[in-house]
Amino acid sequence: MSQYFSLAFSTLMLILITVFVWSVVVFTSGYNVPRDDIDTPALIHNLAFSLSAFLLLCVIAWLPIRRPIAIRLMTGFSLVFVGACQKWLGNLVDHAWPVTQVVDMLAIPVGLLIAASGLFELGKAYRLNRLMIGSYRKIEQSLATVDQITQLPNRRVFLSEAPLRLSPDEDAPHSDELICLRINNLRDINRQYDFNTGDAVLSQVARHITRHTDSPALAARFNGSGFYILLPATSRRAAESLAAKLISHGSQQAINVKPGEKQLLKIELTVQHSTRIKGETLEAWLHRLD
Repeated sequence: MSQYFSLAFSTLMLILITVFVWSVVVFTSGYNVPRDDIDTPALIHNLAFSLSAFLLLCVIAWLPIRRPIAIRLMTGFSLVFVGACQKWLGNLVDHAWPVTQVVDMLAIPVGLLIAASGLFELGKAYRLNRLMIGSYRKIEQSLATVDQITQLPNRRVFLSEAPLRLSPDEDAPHSDELICLRINNLRDINRQYDFNTGDAVLSQVARHITRHTDSPALAARFNGSGFYILLPATSRRAAESLAAKLISHGSQQAINVKPGEKQLLKIELTVQHSTRIKGETLEAWLHRLD
């Protein structure tokens, strides 16, 4: 931070010294305009313009922006500042140098063009930064709510969403059903093959669950080898049928045990099924299921 401050301060001092030297040269080599011929409103206007340009330079010098954009903005507004100073010098000194005429004519328009291009780049950088921040927030939200191996909602989401999906006790034709599906031999698969194979098994079982459930069911990876499936306002018979499908269709899966090599693995699945008692909270229901 101190290095950045020193650079900004040095840049501003260099610009001020350059303008001061330029002013001294113009004053000493030109002819002073008689006091009665000085256009006071134009002089005040040009002085105010010079001060405004210098204030912009000060702001830009300390802005935390990328160096290429800062250089373009500083160059543009430095030319505007020099041109504005030449304007009020022209109100006080009559000078016929070709250089002063060129500065008087071109410094401000060229400086404004360069500054405009810098502001355009700054706007693009700001928009890109906003897009990146939005992407980072989405990634953070995904990491906080979605299990990265199975792409199912995680335990945190289940515990917050499930109470909202429980059916009202007095209106529902059926009670709520809960299925707990566990992979019993996940630890053995990790030990026999590797953790990548275990992750592939988890992912495959999650896809199997997703294929057999739809809204308003809520499926989530609840812990290391366990999945919970909440079935709001569902008959016991429908829940038992779903549990049987999950067991029969998911017990054997083709898994990539090595890159490009699939192997049919036996997955030992166990299922627990529970019906919610009228008036029972989710916490009490889960405690009873465990």
